[in-house]
Amino acid sequence: MDPLSLPAPGSILSPSSNPPVNHPEHDSHSDDDGEITIHEVTEERISVAWEKILVGFIIEGRPYRKQAVTDALIAAWNPRNKVEIRPLEAQKFLFQFHHRMDLENVIMEGPWAVSGNLLLLERWNPSQNWEFRLCEFWIQMHGIPIELREETILVKIARKGGEVNRILWIEGFQFGEKVCYARARVRVDVTKSLRASITIKRVKGCNSVVTLRYKKLPLVAIFVV
Repeated sequence: MDPLSLPAPGSILSPSSNPPVNHPEHDSHSDDDGEITIHEVTEERISVAWEKILVGFIIEGRPYRKQAVTDALIAAWNPRNKVEIRPLEAQKFLFQFHHRMDLENVIMEGPWAVSGNLLLLERWNPSQNWEFRLCEFWIQMHGIPIELREETILVKIARKGGEVNRILWIEGFQFGEKVCYARARVRVDVTKSLRASITIKRVKGCNSVVTLRYKKLPLVAIFVV
């Protein structure tokens, strides 16, 4: 079953398009109670068919063309295999990947935006209870004192931005300039204001202010200092 080959809303199916009722896999039904039962075999087949599906919601901060969703994202994702995109409802889209690696790459390399508007992605689930409030960002943390550059402290700092998945220490040269900062992959609640800085209070020594820089931040973002 191809999820995106389903009929469009409002379309009419002919009787011949329905599966034969005597197929052993078919779900039972009763004329008395007006119910049907979806059996385990069917549920498993549906689950496999929809496991390479993402559902996306665009947080609109500026106008965008619906065609830009396809044009911009396919160009940015550069998938090795076909990706089909179908609008569901206002600002919500269905993305069908034909290879799992393309789907995982999109999740790992985000966040993504359409005309500067943040795209929130979640995996398909049968209950369709997507929250569309969490998004992973790479955050740079600048200004950490040299004596505090240990993993446990870096994780504590990064957690002020959200749930920490990975953390790295970056030191070297970029574009001819020396750089020195922590870099964390953090799952951020985008329904809340983003932190622009974090204060480190010391029992001994001076307090420090760590500044946060978000990679691939959309054009519209609200910060709390």
